[in-house]
Parts: sequence; C-alpha cells; structure tokens
Amino acid sequence: ELTLYLAAPPAEAPAEALAAVRDGEIDVVTFTSSSTVRNLATLLGGDLSPLRGATVACIGPVVAQTAEEYGLPPQVVAADHTIPGLVAALRGYLYERGRSG
Repeated sequence: ELTLYLAAPPAEAPAEALAAVRDGEIDVVTFTSSSTVRNLATLLGGDLSPLRGATVACIGPVVAQTAEEYGLPPQVVAADHTIPGLVAALRGYLYERGRSG
C-alpha cells in the first residue's frame, strides 16, 4: 500500500498561532477542504467562535457547507474551485468591501 495523500491534523500547532485565533486577532481565514475546517476545529477544542469576526473564504460549496456546520458561514465561496480561484474571489470581496466601507 502506498499512501499518496493524507489529510490529518497536525500533532500540535504553534502556540502563538493558536493564541492569535483564540484572542480574535485573525482577519481572514481560508479553507481549502472540509478536512481543514474539521482539523482547525480539533486544534481549537471544537470552538471556532473566535473566528466569527473574521472573513471566512472557502474554495467551494462543499467546504462552505462544512464551515457553516461549524458555525462559520463564509462570506466568500470561490466559483473556480482552485487556489487561484479562491485568492481571486477573496481579493474581489475585500476590494469591494474596502470600496463600500
């Protein structure tokens, strides 16, 4: 058996990064798969509430649904389900938000 792809949460995350999330210091969070949503929830003990003030961007509708299930409705869902598509969608959202407020 040869494993070509494995999506698993890291054994631990840098303490500074976790503190920034818990302290509500994160402005934007991107999710590229449903497992990234679940893995972050695992690292945070299931509590994603500190991210509710952040802009949430998802690579596609399946990931967006998972984020919603964890209480993080996304403001951005990429139409082109690629990393460049996610970046473009997020960039457009932030640009428009900057223009309107």
